[in-house]
Amino acid sequence: MKSLYSKICLYSLLIGGTISCQTEIPDPPEASYTFEVNNIPGASEVTFTNNSSNATDYAWDFGDGGTSNEESPSHTYNSGDRYAVKLIARGDGGSDGVTQDVRVVTSLPAPVADFTIANNNCEAPCTVSFANTSSNASTYTWDFNDGGTATTKDASHRYENAGTYGVKLIASNAVGTSNTKIKEVTIKPKSATPVLTLDFNDPNDVKAWTRQYNTNGNTGEFLSVSNSYLVMRMTGVQNEVIYGLKHSQDLSGLTNFEIKAKFGKEDLASGNPRFAQIKFAVKEYGNRDLALVILYEDGVRKLRVNRYGQPSITRDFPTSCREATFTVSSINGTLTVTDDCTKGTWFTDTGITLAGPVGLDIFYNCATGVCGKASYGSFEIDYIRVSKY
Repeated sequence: MKSLYSKICLYSLLIGGTISCQTEIPDPPEASYTFEVNNIPGASEVTFTNNSSNATDYAWDFGDGGTSNEESPSHTYNSGDRYAVKLIARGDGGSDGVTQDVRVVTSLPAPVADFTIANNNCEAPCTVSFANTSSNASTYTWDFNDGGTATTKDASHRYENAGTYGVKLIASNAVGTSNTKIKEVTIKPKSATPVLTLDFNDPNDVKAWTRQYNTNGNTGEFLSVSNSYLVMRMTGVQNEVIYGLKHSQDLSGLTNFEIKAKFGKEDLASGNPRFAQIKFAVKEYGNRDLALVILYEDGVRKLRVNRYGQPSITRDFPTSCREATFTVSSINGTLTVTDDCTKGTWFTDTGITLAGPVGLDIFYNCATGVCGKASYGSFEIDYIRVSKY
């Protein structure tokens, strides 16, 4: 661009009336430019058009370390981002600068968010570490689901309270494309204290439980504990008779607890037992029972969970799995039922409080006269254990 000058004319009223003019002050530069972005695979080429005035020399800073002294240069960006591009225009009247944000987009691969967890299932309060294994990302945002956040690549977080937390990682690339990964962290209460145990390998444990019978003229006799079998002899004429055990300790008011119940490999069906259930009363179910059940239905061994006011859930006992341990875990009133055989969560419920003792029932389905012949039957139940936090 050409420089323009202001002229100062000195007027002299001399003899003869002459007028003289001379150039004194050059006009200052005004820096200005426009640009056009051309996206190409893996890069962006930007063409800059210099619209400056009163300038003869130029200095460009493209914001990524690149520079130029051309009047109207082009520049290639290999990474998508926002770049502060500065132009300084110089002339006889001084210098002027202008800066604009130039946003370029390149064909970057999409980010994939992922991470691993160390020290999961620790007891509160405890610190959990998160190792970032994301790819194609440059910035990260963590949400630990308890109000805590972080923006570092890897992170660690201290949880003060027991519970299950959905930890979220958002991984983003330089052009703003993002991907999200959520994984659960479980923080346990302090170590559980055993409350009661019914171990059928230990007759002393069995003695701590009270035997109960129905009152329809039938009788039941607890015979023996052998190889984890609970063996009974049932007599009577009713179609259904019950043998039961109930622990005398009332567990009402517990909200942080764990109940484990293991059903064994074999069942004896000479007395045609229909099902066995381990049950406990829940306040929110109107003090009615939630029951963990092993049963035979159409000759097939199955597992079932019954809860008052809700449909029962039934699953076949996998042929590859002849033992099943139910775990009922309640943390701060949130109850979850799982088992290690079908390896699934049966259900999750909230606001749960125990309302009574834990009990065990064996239901028989006897044809008339069969029970009167003192039939035998058993389910293999290894143990029932209750702990509180």
